[in-house]
Amino acid sequence: MANGALQDFIRWLDDVGVRDVMLPFLLIFTIFFAILQKTKVLGEGKKNMNLAVALVIALIVVIPHVTNDYPSEDVDPVAIMNKALPNVSIVLIAAWSKRWPAPFSAANTSCLELPYPAG
Repeated sequence: MANGALQDFIRWLDDVGVRDVMLPFLLIFTIFFAILQKTKVLGEGKKNMNLAVALVIALIVVIPHVTNDYPSEDVDPVAIMNKALPNVSIVLIAAWSKRWPAPFSAANTSCLELPYPAG
């Protein structure tokens, strides 16, 4: 019975718009805010300006998706992100796992060593 309640909750989140509105907004906002903070395009210590610009950019992308103002799904950035993100995340996980060995693999035994001499 708990399985049904979890599925109902996930469906409710989808109906509310978490997948189509909130998650894409947060992703776009976070990426643009991080870029603006790192590059200091608007100046040193302009966190409020960076926040405002990232907020406006995220809203400019998400609001037309919500109001169906894009001519087709081929040019809708939110639809493109919803299609691409699963594949991109798999590629990133695969690239990350090739670069760094698992913490408890046979190739990496440093995690099993004590930081001080035993005895």
